[in-house]
Amino acid sequence: MLGTTEQPQPAAELLASYLIYSLMYSPPFPEQAAAQEAEMLLTQFKQHCKPEATAHLRDLLDRLDAALLQESIFNVIRLQKQDFTEAWQNGAGHYNSTLNHAVWRQLGGYTAQLMREFKEAATTTFGQLEPYSAPAPTGLRTAYDPVQQVYLVYPQDVVGEGSNYSHLAPFYRQLLQAIPAEIEVVLFVKTSQLAASLRQQLSRRIRYVVHSELESIWLRDYAGFNVGTHLVKPVFSPRRIGDGMKLLHSLLGLDLAPLDLVWDGGNLVTNGRYGFISTRLLQHNTKHDPADIARMIQLRLGIVPVWVELPALDKLAHTDGYLAFISPTQALVSTYPPAWGQLYPEDQRYVDQLARQVQALGLEVERVLEYPDYKPGKSTIDSAVGVHVNLLQLNGTWLVPTYGHPGEEEMLAQLQRLNPAGTIVPLDCTELAQLGGVLHCMSFCN
Repeated sequence: MLGTTEQPQPAAELLASYLIYSLMYSPPFPEQAAAQEAEMLLTQFKQHCKPEATAHLRDLLDRLDAALLQESIFNVIRLQKQDFTEAWQNGAGHYNSTLNHAVWRQLGGYTAQLMREFKEAATTTFGQLEPYSAPAPTGLRTAYDPVQQVYLVYPQDVVGEGSNYSHLAPFYRQLLQAIPAEIEVVLFVKTSQLAASLRQQLSRRIRYVVHSELESIWLRDYAGFNVGTHLVKPVFSPRRIGDGMKLLHSLLGLDLAPLDLVWDGGNLVTNGRYGFISTRLLQHNTKHDPADIARMIQLRLGIVPVWVELPALDKLAHTDGYLAFISPTQALVSTYPPAWGQLYPEDQRYVDQLARQVQALGLEVERVLEYPDYKPGKSTIDSAVGVHVNLLQLNGTWLVPTYGHPGEEEMLAQLQRLNPAGTIVPLDCTELAQLGGVLHCMSFCN
């Protein structure tokens, strides 16, 4: 909207763009996008507008920018994890939480008032503002976008993160057969000898890429984010693996754009407008202010971040273990059987809160019953056995993790109902999930 052009946009068009674009963003997270727009607009104002005509407008924009930042900070505070114990309820914790929420609401009202003042002042200065068309949707890939290629790391001889992944080779062969034939598979392998051997053994269309430094099969976490014109590459951590996979952008034919955030890719589930991210990201990036992190994400990925609290027992806290979008307006959200809810009430509370956050944005939620397994896995990463929403959507074909647990037939029928013209392909992912992830975690689509 405010991109560089050969001729500066007229001040009236800039004002109209900012006003209408800001109002487009729905609660509860309008501030991050609007604050970034204010910062960009202020710069152009100072360069191209006459001071005597726009002094009041510039003052309003300064105040609006400050109010939006304050609103963003209080929004982060009010969403912080609370104990919800009786002592907390009767003490300062509940009082402070209520006060922070009230201040956030008051700031929202103040921001809305500034918006109205700004519109009136802009109309007085420039005349009636013309309607502005919404910008094109972001190019950030979603899980339900059309797929032409699937990138995978073949597990044989891959050792890292306390695991030797070689025993997963039979599972990968089943997976490769389940991927629709019209989709090209790009397979990273450890050696050229392995590539030659697989060419003789596997019949489907596969492009082999030899990469001797492979240390992990969890490609989603360290591949980066495909935004169409370039690949945004955060720092993969808290583990060190991933820098060697910078060659992925060359295979995609995209520029590489580093992002100074410690961020595992599994900790992002998006519908192209909102990005659901666990607050673990904030804990891994304490050198940045939360409001700055939100603005960085908005600017670099074109999405509004929605901060999610996930169970404390989940060491990784990746949102793709609890949430999946199957369309721009439909999301799958985990839920658990009563016995599990009694054993781990925090888990049920957090996924219920996640479902409410999705619904609060006007999106549909379909709850998927899961039977998690907190038994120690076969790696340093917690087991993901029992997770179904970490599925892989390949056009009309959905590859769905199964484990031989009760209720899976009903779950598969539920997904078939949600994908009426497509195909549901169950895959026994027990061995894979014991290492800490499932189908979405191990894949990267283009």
